[in-house]
Amino acid sequence: MKESYDHEGQRRDEPDLSRFTENSTLGDGYRVSLLLRLQNAKCDPDSFDADAFAAVLGIFAHDVSVRREGTAVRVSSVTDEPDRLLAEAQKYGEYLTVDITNPAVWDVPEARRPRKPFGVVAAAGGDGIRDTLLSMGADSVPDSRQTLTAKDLASACRGINADCVLLFPNSRALQGAAEAAADACAECDVRVIPCDNVGACCAALSMLDTSSGDPDAVAADMTALADEAVTGVVVPADGGFAGISEGRPAVNAPDRPAAALALAESLRASRADVLLLIAGAAVPADEARSLYEKLAGDLRRTEVIMIDGGQTDSDYILTLES
Repeated sequence: MKESYDHEGQRRDEPDLSRFTENSTLGDGYRVSLLLRLQNAKCDPDSFDADAFAAVLGIFAHDVSVRREGTAVRVSSVTDEPDRLLAEAQKYGEYLTVDITNPAVWDVPEARRPRKPFGVVAAAGGDGIRDTLLSMGADSVPDSRQTLTAKDLASACRGINADCVLLFPNSRALQGAAEAAADACAECDVRVIPCDNVGACCAALSMLDTSSGDPDAVAADMTALADEAVTGVVVPADGGFAGISEGRPAVNAPDRPAAALALAESLRASRADVLLLIAGAAVPADEARSLYEKLAGDLRRTEVIMIDGGQTDSDYILTLES
């Protein structure tokens, strides 16, 4: 086949037009990639918020990725309404390149993935959280900063090309969508792990063992590990900050670090082998570093690991492993 290249320089073959006929259906949507130059006449490039922009595009697209490079913005997404996505993007600037493809006629990389016994999909919001979950064995991390639907989660499960997919919604709000996605996937056996926060997901994935080859046993182990995980979050509350564990306020403090320290004590972090501290998008880097150093100094027998998670639904996530 003749070779061609997309706007990011990635090689691809020419489309096989026979794979989409007059009787075909679109499926999950078009793959849309674009490179946009922010324009002073349309927005303030200095205050352009890539996360907020991604959230807006997520209203009519999924698998949205937005990456800023100076005043240039790279966007990739999947949508069945490319016209709406392009119109929204043009409110902020002008296109440098636009690429719209029907995935059915391309030999896309996902289609070349070898079939495997198990895969993992874990929903999460924040680049640091995403990278951490991928490093722990997740195959796909749908961005929960957008409004994820059952269709989005089902698409992620199918894309792994696995016999059994462990799906971690990591939010009580996504549990229903996860169950619906499992029902919609005839191509694979999707097991929803009822995990309501990413900290518990990390604790479970750190112990993932699929050597038995038994989906029932593996899913049961993951469910038990997520349920047993000791976790807590720090969020704004009543002019200060609250440390929440098991869905209930455990501590209150006037500032974030004090709330995190009080929460660590409430969770008995001094008895744990590992404390995973995940800092959110609202936390300044120097504050997170100071908190990490304080915890590492106080908890002599506990290994403290800090991650710049970038999540927007909490300021800190604390997860204990023993």
